[in-house]
Amino acid sequence: MKLDYKLIEALAWVAKLASFEKAAQKLFITQSAVSQRIKQLEERIGEPLLIRATPPQLTARGQRLICHLQQVQLLEQELLTELDIFEGENPFLPINISINADSLATWFLPCIESLLASHRILLSIQVEDELRALQLLKRGDVAGCISCQSTPLPGCKTHYLGDIHYYCVASPQFIARYFKDGFTLANTQKAPAIIFNQFDTLHEDFLIQFFGEPQVNYPTHLIPSSDAFLAVVENSIAYALIPHMQVSSAIETGRLINLTPQHYETRSLYWHTWHTPSQAIKLLTKSLKKKAHLFLINKK
Repeated sequence: MKLDYKLIEALAWVAKLASFEKAAQKLFITQSAVSQRIKQLEERIGEPLLIRATPPQLTARGQRLICHLQQVQLLEQELLTELDIFEGENPFLPINISINADSLATWFLPCIESLLASHRILLSIQVEDELRALQLLKRGDVAGCISCQSTPLPGCKTHYLGDIHYYCVASPQFIARYFKDGFTLANTQKAPAIIFNQFDTLHEDFLIQFFGEPQVNYPTHLIPSSDAFLAVVENSIAYALIPHMQVSSAIETGRLINLTPQHYETRSLYWHTWHTPSQAIKLLTKSLKKKAHLFLINKK
């Protein structure tokens, strides 16, 4: 049996847009035609590929087909670029990847700036935490992602890049207000901290480990910006766990103080890609493996 990519494309658009109607508009066909294409694909595969719910959900086999389609489309675009056959006069090759906000704000772009300067590559970056990014790779939404998980997904491979050390820092003024008698569990229940979003467990993990408590309660600001984290701490609004490369100079000059000099939270970062990556992803992987050690801490 040969795969019919026209049928898989209909499945992909329904999953991406969460709507048969919107998928039909995107493909310039009727909603009934979209439904028939997916039904035909399911009959060929021999099992359901889409759970008809609100919104529609891909099955595991459906996700695998979408991932395969993404790979084929990327390889096709690379070939067209190599042959100087450009659609819409666009000579650039788009790559979809997902990385966490801290990596984007610190080490990731310096690692790939020479690659982007020498190759016709356009990045489409989705900012997700290190755990949720894997779901995007699994669904085929991205061709590569940064994650804390060392084990590759089925059909994928992984490369260790290095560690980020998160230092617990505050300004001298903030410390005088909230931690004048030390960094204690009681004081953390009164001092405002910062977390990225409701899925961010970094600060909680650190406090639980540091104080040896099964759970902790503390007031938090939710600020989804790595750069804003640093600004908020420097302006004595809160304290936070911030990557070592962002705060090292501020600690050296005394603008910020490391509240727990002997303790920090570590996140190991891994680059995940499909097992058979495109040439552009291979180049991106090579750049990351070559330069990440200049910014990250290597535990090996």
